[in-house]
Amino acid sequence: MSSINDLKSLLAETHHQEYVCFAGNGTLAISELLRVLDFQKRFVAVPLSVCLNVPLAVLLSGNIPLYIDVEPESMGMDPALLEELPEPPAAVIAVHAYGNLCRMKDISNYCSARGVFLIEDFCVAQGAGSPEGRAGSWGDASVVSFGAGKIVSIGNGGAVLSSDRKLIEALELRLSSLPAFSEANERGLSELSRWHTRIYNEHYRNALEKIVPEMLDRIRQSNAFFQYSFLSDWVEPLTRRLRELPALVAHRRRCWSRFEDILGKEEPGLGFRIHRPPPGFVPWRFNIFLDQGRDDLLRWLLMQKEKVSSWFPAVDRFLNVVVAEKPPRISDRIGDSILNLWVNEEIDEEYLVRMGDAILSFCRRSER
Repeated sequence: MSSINDLKSLLAETHHQEYVCFAGNGTLAISELLRVLDFQKRFVAVPLSVCLNVPLAVLLSGNIPLYIDVEPESMGMDPALLEELPEPPAAVIAVHAYGNLCRMKDISNYCSARGVFLIEDFCVAQGAGSPEGRAGSWGDASVVSFGAGKIVSIGNGGAVLSSDRKLIEALELRLSSLPAFSEANERGLSELSRWHTRIYNEHYRNALEKIVPEMLDRIRQSNAFFQYSFLSDWVEPLTRRLRELPALVAHRRRCWSRFEDILGKEEPGLGFRIHRPPPGFVPWRFNIFLDQGRDDLLRWLLMQKEKVSSWFPAVDRFLNVVVAEKPPRISDRIGDSILNLWVNEEIDEEYLVRMGDAILSFCRRSER
């Protein structure tokens, strides 16, 4: 039987950090970390193309998301745009999007030179790494989630890693006073997620800004749903999944390679391209970009109950606070054309072939 201290040691060793604090979820981990740092009403830089929960965590902490557009190679925050800011933010949240390692060396150099606190979000990049460093090892504090859809998933839980013992102790003290996870938490978070997905499906192409006031109001109301502690019942399954991380990553890479075999010989003029990730990535999804008809293909695949998505749209469409970027926006290009195919352990050869055939057939029909 593993103890929580055993789990902390395993997580710290895996991601080359010294200290670990567990949280009920990744959103809470970020928001409470910003509170412990005593940031209030400060700008916190986040990627413009990102999971909604990242800027949501900044808002819940009482701070202001400052959106930075991404660069196309990693689909992560563009450090050149950080350099152009007139004033540095209080913190930067660098997210390894889609399992790609973002340009952490450049982002880290920017933060170090200006005294900016660097938070590394590696929620969908556990197992990624390059000669320059392993995912989770770069940040002044690094945050990971074990929720649904993550590389290591048990449906709940998150953690903050750091080499700063006092920071982790202060954060642990705050989090230890929270109530246990309950059905009310699960119900509230599920409702928020379903509402967000419905709004995206109904309004993505036409005036999402109309729902921004309601979105901000729902975020304020949702704060209590994120407030719960890490349960001792999660220690054993999370320990087991962490030990399986090399096998989980290997399966994802096999699925990615198989999709490349099926779709990589795309015929000229078929109107889609495969994302070519930077070295050291771990596949979160297999990403393709369609020149046209993405929404039609997505709707058709969803009607067939297939596992497919089009995340992430530029997040300021839901939360238009402050954006620092130059047009044309890479994030808009991604949000308008990306299609994500599953590669996790539930995926088998039948799904890979079926999805590949469906995409090729759709694109061939579209060209006629």
